[in-house]
Amino acid sequence: SQPALRATSNAAPTTTQLPFEQPQDDQHPTAHNLETSSTPAELKKTRGKTTGKGMIEMIASNGNKKVEIIFDQEHWVPNTEYSNKKFTTAIGIEVRSRAPVCYRGWNKIPANIKRTLREGLTVHFDVEIEHQKIIYFVDDKMRSSYTQFKWKLHDHYQKCGTPARGRATLPPPDLWRERSTEEWHWLCDKLYTDPKYIDKCEKNSASRKRQRSTHRGGAMPFIQHALRTAKEGNPLSFIDNWAAMYQDSNSNWVSDDARDKYDRLKNKREEHKEKLTLEAPEGTPQESVQVNARDEIPIMAEECGRKGKRVRGLGSFPRMELPTATSSTAVSSEMN
Repeated sequence: SQPALRATSNAAPTTTQLPFEQPQDDQHPTAHNLETSSTPAELKKTRGKTTGKGMIEMIASNGNKKVEIIFDQEHWVPNTEYSNKKFTTAIGIEVRSRAPVCYRGWNKIPANIKRTLREGLTVHFDVEIEHQKIIYFVDDKMRSSYTQFKWKLHDHYQKCGTPARGRATLPPPDLWRERSTEEWHWLCDKLYTDPKYIDKCEKNSASRKRQRSTHRGGAMPFIQHALRTAKEGNPLSFIDNWAAMYQDSNSNWVSDDARDKYDRLKNKREEHKEKLTLEAPEGTPQESVQVNARDEIPIMAEECGRKGKRVRGLGSFPRMELPTATSSTAVSSEMN
């Protein structure tokens, strides 16, 4: 049988099939079924431990109503640190609890399964979940959560010592979330013993060891740190915010490499400012010419590197291309 993800509501139950990667009729593990609810009031009864105590308390404190998530339309992230934290936490819970594990990566999971996972967020939140830019935000967060989740599963397997012992030992219940033994065996037999996968893991491990410095920003996204600084009355600067992430509470640099990189970023910003000054209309006061945060992004991409539109060191957002909207309003206003 195919693994399935069921969703209950006031209407007749529906089932979305969650196939395995390259399934074969005689190798399908038992379905991983989790009941979900379409209303917050039924959430605790149907999802239990997978929901998280904090999520239950959040719904209760909101009068047992869904929590509205408003996106900043310039940077396309939730417009407060609180809503960003709660929404991102819910995304992680959704992935760890319900995402199918028998795929080699997030990109291999079919679009209809990702859509079902996104729709699960509307149990808790009032959010325009099918808005294209919100889909982009959620997919990016789910990708990160899925990667971390699969890493924890593989880490459990490795700590068992031998392939045979790893195959025989399911991950802890709070990690495995009632998935089937057959699904675990798929991971052990099809993925963890694959020479290509093993080689990829070794290369990733070596790459992490070569990392010269680690930021001190904690779990809060880069863009939220930058927006917090701007709300305190400081100019919004991605370059200066990057620097703050690589200094401790006493403003000491975490490494000489980070300090040197910041010096190069500042110099390139000054070069860009000089260019803007020369291009400004005659009579423009020199002090009025400033490099805005949007113009800093290609400077950082050049110095820090990038992968696609994602600039290394800035997290998921901002990216090389940002929306043109300038006001921070509810996404729903754009949809109407």
